[in-house]
Amino acid sequence: MNLRINYLFDFNKALHIQTFHSFGAWLLRLYCKKFDKNYDSNFTIWDTNDVVRFIKQIGLASNIELANHISSLIFKYKESYFFNDDYSLEEKSYKNIEIYEQEKSKSNAFDLADLIIKATLMLTNCEDIKMKVNARFKAIFVDEYQDTNYAQFLFLRELYSKDMHFMVVGDEDQSIYSFRGARIENILEFEKRFDNVSKYYLVKNYRSSLNIVNFANDVISKNKNRYDKVIITENRIGNKVKFFIFQNPAEEAEYFLNFLLEDNLDTAILYRFNYQSLQFEKAFLKNNIPYKVLGSMRFYEREEIKDVISLLRLFVNKKDRVSFLRIINKPARGIGKTTVDQIIKIINDLDVNFDLILAIRKVINVLKGKARDSLVSFLSLYDELWENLKRDFYVNLSLFIKDVVIKFGFWVHYQKFNNDDKSKNIDELINSGVEYSGSIEGLVIFLENSSLSPLVHGDSKSSGILSSIHGVKGLEFDRVIISGFEKGLLPSEIEKLTSDRLEEERRLFYVAITRAKIELIITISLQRFFAGIQKTTAVSVFFQDISEYNYDIIFVPKYLKDNFKYFGTKSISKSGSKIFNIGDYITYDGKNGIVIDKWYKNNEQFIKINLSDGKKAILSSDYIKKLYKIY
Repeated sequence: MNLRINYLFDFNKALHIQTFHSFGAWLLRLYCKKFDKNYDSNFTIWDTNDVVRFIKQIGLASNIELANHISSLIFKYKESYFFNDDYSLEEKSYKNIEIYEQEKSKSNAFDLADLIIKATLMLTNCEDIKMKVNARFKAIFVDEYQDTNYAQFLFLRELYSKDMHFMVVGDEDQSIYSFRGARIENILEFEKRFDNVSKYYLVKNYRSSLNIVNFANDVISKNKNRYDKVIITENRIGNKVKFFIFQNPAEEAEYFLNFLLEDNLDTAILYRFNYQSLQFEKAFLKNNIPYKVLGSMRFYEREEIKDVISLLRLFVNKKDRVSFLRIINKPARGIGKTTVDQIIKIINDLDVNFDLILAIRKVINVLKGKARDSLVSFLSLYDELWENLKRDFYVNLSLFIKDVVIKFGFWVHYQKFNNDDKSKNIDELINSGVEYSGSIEGLVIFLENSSLSPLVHGDSKSSGILSSIHGVKGLEFDRVIISGFEKGLLPSEIEKLTSDRLEEERRLFYVAITRAKIELIITISLQRFFAGIQKTTAVSVFFQDISEYNYDIIFVPKYLKDNFKYFGTKSISKSGSKIFNIGDYITYDGKNGIVIDKWYKNNEQFIKINLSDGKKAILSSDYIKKLYKIY
């Protein structure tokens, strides 16, 4: 967005192009001292991993699993229920949150949820600050509004004033992040929440072929919680959407491996759950084909990067206990738990204002041996680099980061263990500092950006692209293959889904469909293993949403015909009438097929079948032997 704006207009410093979190951080750095005296403007921003580590450090959890659970509860509470008086937690959970907040404030740190919650509370409770902010901004524009949560809605409501221009852009049909707290109600109820609303439909699709657009409209039109709109396109008609039916996921993976190598189409294989990638990954590895799994571990979440970042944080926030405890003995420098406990005790007993560097200076006086020597060396390096940073010694921040990496031993540590990947990651971290000034201010901005860094999906031109559907929202590909169009996968566990959740699963399918530009393939495997047991699948309930004229069905491989009867199919025979449903696998007259439509006339059921030879048949279930039409 920044690049696009800069390309179109002369950059205006009064223009803020930021995420919710980074904008909240900006506001808090300006005004947090006036709002909460426990914080100053050099606060650290903790990501989820920092929070989990801190929860363990303050004794709320004895293991990583419990710490993750408590962290998840805290974030869910803050982002969805903090302002909801009707929401209640167990007393122990409230107590955990209270302890967590008290201890966190001592570290002069905010977690990601705080950046919005605290900023909202600040605007709500400090009228003078709110007036300044409202006066400063004449317009607010929000992109991807369908993905906002309740806390973000309240934040916007506090930023909003009747004297400003306020515009949001979003697509309720792409609201797929309820598990992260996103509320589709934010966009559907926008007209009720704000005054004098004008609404415009942007219905033209510039990406997909006409057949793909029609297919997508068929699917999403079955949802009730949406605006009444139909997507259109001026693109060419294109190929029909294809359903490929396989015996099992392994055969599917092998088939598409060869399929992908036949042309240069930019192709993504999408799935509902990450574990579905296994068969594809095995096939790629077996054949030495390079592939990429989108949504893998983020750069700033890698261990070696977090180690260096934690050390950098101590240069701007000497109270950051999470960062201190992470790096005080990394790389190993002979500082054990006993020494660390002594430092923490000094913090608690003496008037050092929770300053960890000052605490180290005091604990040195009572230490002996290697621990003392290591801390003396640590402080010497810290003081040297801190003085360099304060006097703008470095041309850019890259040189400072390189100094930190080399002098604190990270470089030698990873070279010693021949860990080329980690060394290259640290190299890239050093490179990323080039665009920042070699100053304290530059370091603060760098650390804030690293804490709020979005997931980078990488080069979509790799030989094989694998991703969950959630991982490709906003991306596009020439060809999309949606794997596992079956009950229990897409949608997931239909028996447990409320109507709202089923609609979100349909939106997820819609998002997957609309990633495709030229070709869309959807796959069904007749059998899968579940908990070690091989079971027959059933076609997704979404199959009945789609007009038969918008797709073709292809049965592969050829020998599937001989095995089809073993896969739990219904056999059409002379033995009385049967009730059939759309998506049922069937055998008829030596051919395999799938039911694509059904209806009733005079209490008699009729079904339309797509047969493996490409023909279609209309049959009466009461008079099975009578073939009404083949075409």
